[in-house]
Amino acid sequence: MSNYSISLILHVLVYLTDAIFVGSKIVVPIIFLVKVLNVKITRPEISTLLRAVNSLILFSGVLFLIVMITNFLIVLRSGNEDEFGFMMSQITGSHWFQFVLPVIGYGILPQVFWAKKIRSSHWVALFIVLSWFMLAYAVDIMTGADKASTSLSNAGSTTPWLEYAGKGALYLSLLSLEYFFLIRRKS
Repeated sequence: MSNYSISLILHVLVYLTDAIFVGSKIVVPIIFLVKVLNVKITRPEISTLLRAVNSLILFSGVLFLIVMITNFLIVLRSGNEDEFGFMMSQITGSHWFQFVLPVIGYGILPQVFWAKKIRSSHWVALFIVLSWFMLAYAVDIMTGADKASTSLSNAGSTTPWLEYAGKGALYLSLLSLEYFFLIRRKS
C-alpha cells in the first residue's frame, strides 16, 4: 500500500473521529439535562441513546489512538530525520501540550467506556465532554491564542459551516445506526 493510500485512510479516520467528537460535544449536554431534569421522553429511549453516544465516543477514542500511533510509526519507518525530528519536537518541545493534551482528552479518557456500567453513565459522559472543552481552553491559554480569533462573534469568517454540516450529518447517521443496533439487541 502506498504512502498516499495510507495518508488518505488516515485523513478519513481523522474526519470520522472529529465528527464524533464534535457531535458528542453537542448531544451529551442535552442528554445530561434531560436526565437531570427528569424530562419524560418516550422516543428515543434516553438511556439507550446515551449508551449509543458513549459507544461512539469509545470508538472514536480508539480510532484517534490508532491514527496517532500509525502516524508515529510512519514517521519512524520513513527514515527521514527531519520528519522524526519534527515529530519529537512536537512531543518533547516547548509546545508538548499541543500533542499530549489531545492524546489524553480524545484518546485516553474515552477508554473508560470499555466498562459497560460506565458506558451508561451520563455523569462520566459529561465529565469527558467538559474535559475536552477545558483541555482545548488550556491549549489556547498555553499557546497565547488570540481571543478575537476564537470568539463566537468572529466565527462566521473562520468557521467552515459546510464542513460542520457534513460532520453533523455523519454523526447523526452513526448515532442512528448505533442506537437502532442497541434497540435491536435489547429486544
